[in-house]
Amino acid sequence: MNTMIRLHQLDLEFPEGFSLLNEEEIALLNINETGDENFVLRDENRHMIASLAYRRVNALFLAVLTLKEIVEKNEKETADLMRSFAYHREGFLENGEAMGFAYSYEVQGRRMYGTSFNRKGKKGIYHLHFYMREEEKEDGSKLVDEIISSMEEIEGGSV
Repeated sequence: MNTMIRLHQLDLEFPEGFSLLNEEEIALLNINETGDENFVLRDENRHMIASLAYRRVNALFLAVLTLKEIVEKNEKETADLMRSFAYHREGFLENGEAMGFAYSYEVQGRRMYGTSFNRKGKKGIYHLHFYMREEEKEDGSKLVDEIISSMEEIEGGSV
């Protein structure tokens, strides 16, 4: 059965196998996503993790910066934070109203693959991060596309 997640005023559908993690499980994974709303899901069989957040931001910030500029800023911050993990940007991505970037990195001798997407709302920014083993990249990327494509604004909502 698929898992539906409501992140602020956006619904996302996750395929069967993904389950929400509790605070204790999140702490063990060392995921430090912060925002006004946060969720972390994991699919143990696919070796994938999804970290979702919504952050309210200054209205001027939203009006002045394009989504592309926000994504480029996030990519630079990610590159700086992950420099010691052999970070390598693999390219920029677009999917509907979301934009992001793909990258690879290394943890404990294992090559990993990640994608990070952003979507602008009326009062904030959605952050959608996906992490997987390098060998899961092809199938995992298809799943990520499906999840991102499933995003729907809540009826009457103002994302």
